[in-house]
Amino acid sequence: MEDIAKKAPDYKIFVRTGRHFRAEILPILVKQARQNRRRIRIEVILLDFRHEAICDKYATYRKVSSFDGKSWCARYVQTEVLATILRLIDAVRENYGLVEIRLFLSRRLSTFRIEGSSDEILVTREDPKDNASRYLRSHRDFPAFVNEFDWVRDEAHEVAIVGADGVPATLRAMFEESALVTSLEEEAVQAMRSGSPYAR
Repeated sequence: MEDIAKKAPDYKIFVRTGRHFRAEILPILVKQARQNRRRIRIEVILLDFRHEAICDKYATYRKVSSFDGKSWCARYVQTEVLATILRLIDAVRENYGLVEIRLFLSRRLSTFRIEGSSDEILVTREDPKDNASRYLRSHRDFPAFVNEFDWVRDEAHEVAIVGADGVPATLRAMFEESALVTSLEEEAVQAMRSGSPYAR
């Protein structure tokens, strides 16, 4: 993933909470954009944290298959998604004009992650011990994974990170003073500081 990010002209990612992405990949993308003085466009699809039943279903799956020792529950999933959204807001605010991010919230569960650029795609599963498959643009299966990503994105709900005034939004502005967001925000701010669950 890191290798793809270091040379990506753009980036797209379909994951559930985005813990590894916010801790490891997003900083690489931002660094490359700043060093090269070239705008990068990023599309991020996360689990819709507002849908508790979906978050609970994912948490139940992770309880059984988790490798990282976390006590998975719907609230933990919701907090981690919000932490990633906060990190996206910061990336746009701190690199305005260089980092352009489109955020989508999806109710579609999957055991696979799709991420990469217009040059190559990586398909992985939740457990780092599972196989990862890398597809260059020239590979015959590359268009299928791009199409899968596009379908998920097109069915998801887009949330604007930048407001109508061109200024990066706040969580409360993005989600209209949601009681759920208010109750999770402090925990999400703390979670932003955590490292990647896949770091060894």
